[in-house]
Amino acid sequence: MRSFTLLATGLLAAACPLVSIAQTTTPLSRFYAGVGASLLTDSPFMDSGTSSTILGPSLTVGMRLSPRWAVQAGAALAWRNQLENPYSAPGVPASVAGTLDTHTATLIIPVLGRFTFAPAPKRFHVEALGGLTVLRAATTYTYTAVPPASTGQPSYQQVRRQNQISGNISLGPGVRYTVSPRVELTAHALVNAVIGYSLAHFTDRAFLNAQLSAYYTFG
Repeated sequence: MRSFTLLATGLLAAACPLVSIAQTTTPLSRFYAGVGASLLTDSPFMDSGTSSTILGPSLTVGMRLSPRWAVQAGAALAWRNQLENPYSAPGVPASVAGTLDTHTATLIIPVLGRFTFAPAPKRFHVEALGGLTVLRAATTYTYTAVPPASTGQPSYQQVRRQNQISGNISLGPGVRYTVSPRVELTAHALVNAVIGYSLAHFTDRAFLNAQLSAYYTFG
């Protein structure tokens, strides 16, 4: 009887630290949502010519599948205006003063998997992200021409619209910093390659999407 009592006491004493650890360990929140800023640029891949860089707000929602794996989807909207003055349109006499106003609105929708290399309970994490990104670019070109006053001709304007939608393979690194049990700061940079183009034309159709966000975790 005494040996049984000693054994029970020993097992209870050994179990107490485990119970204490289990009570103090904070379970991972299953869902997260965040807001931030997204930068879209093709500058790293342009050998020559004019590159474009646009910045806008972003939204992200995601779900953790395990301490290492998560899936997320987002949306980012960006605008860019460019005015060329003077602008010489093909076939228009040089005496005609012309301007070209270009307005581009870009919608980016990434659907990504996220892998955390070190899911230990630390504040700083290094991650890899990969998946598919849909990009829609709507561009409006407004050309205004003002003939010389001596011709007596009025000014005129031409408007042309162009819409482009592409699917892209996305891959890149990311970092995440835990500010509190509910708040995280994240940053990632994804290289995107348009589906359907050969590697020989990779730099012609590739772009970089960098994003900085603050996440709130719940659930």
